[in-house]
Amino acid sequence: MPKAPLQPLKRGDHGPEVATLYAYLRRLGYAPHSPRAVDHYDEPLADAVRRYQECFGLEADGETGERTLAQLRRPRCGVPDLLPGAAAVPRAVPTIRAWPRTDLTYGFMRHTEDLTPAQTASAVAQAFATWAAVTPLTFRHVPPPLAAAGAVHGLALAVRFGPAFDRAQARAVQALTRLYRVDVLVGFLVREHGDPPAFLGTPPFDDNAMVLGHAWPPPSATAPEPFAGDVHFNDAPTWTNRPGLLTDLQAAAVHEIGHALGLGHTRTDTDSVMTASGGDGRRELAAADVEAVQRLYGPARWPRDGAGGR
Repeated sequence: MPKAPLQPLKRGDHGPEVATLYAYLRRLGYAPHSPRAVDHYDEPLADAVRRYQECFGLEADGETGERTLAQLRRPRCGVPDLLPGAAAVPRAVPTIRAWPRTDLTYGFMRHTEDLTPAQTASAVAQAFATWAAVTPLTFRHVPPPLAAAGAVHGLALAVRFGPAFDRAQARAVQALTRLYRVDVLVGFLVREHGDPPAFLGTPPFDDNAMVLGHAWPPPSATAPEPFAGDVHFNDAPTWTNRPGLLTDLQAAAVHEIGHALGLGHTRTDTDSVMTASGGDGRRELAAADVEAVQRLYGPARWPRDGAGGR
């Protein structure tokens, strides 16, 4: 993902910092795609800045002062805030589409070294259980099949530095999306890691942890996507199991799984786990989250068997 600009900017400014700002806002859906680099701070760019500021509860003056810069530099989810055709990020949690069934599976292509595999599995299972508690959805963990086990093992052992690793990681990720046939494939990855261009573009994770993770919505009936529903976490940050932190894995997983279930970003002046800032470390769903996910799947049915991840 493009880096955030480093200095205050205003209308009439020119140069590479303006181009950085434009690329960042375009990546998040606030500015339109341009075939050329935009390095002039004009009124259309100011409009994009205003939409960003409104989403984050900042003064919508269209200029990147210190408060806006501080927000631009804050770690966040890498999924775009504005859905195609939307004029602004809504307060209500938007829905994209639902899975065609309610019994879903998940697996891990790579764990983080910051937590034990058991801690990682527990945090992610609890995140799935959070969504399962308010819907008819069930989530079952499936270990990798024999055909995928070698790629999973190799990805876990590889030394994660340099272009050679990035190429090997990308090949492994692309292979595992074909071989490890679960609905939600979870991985802790770094830099360029083989993402397809659809929906998210091709943003590498960055080593300065500006992007915490990203996820794909459920598959489309007209355009099935091998990465649909998958959740990728950036392994550059130090992941924890401490509630309230942006790097609390359970909270981050609740947010990204929301995307994998078909939810988009909402404004940050709500208590939703789906805010554009990545949920701000919240583990518990707000009423707006429950209402949105139930629009897609309906309410939980009781009694039930296997509500959460196992």
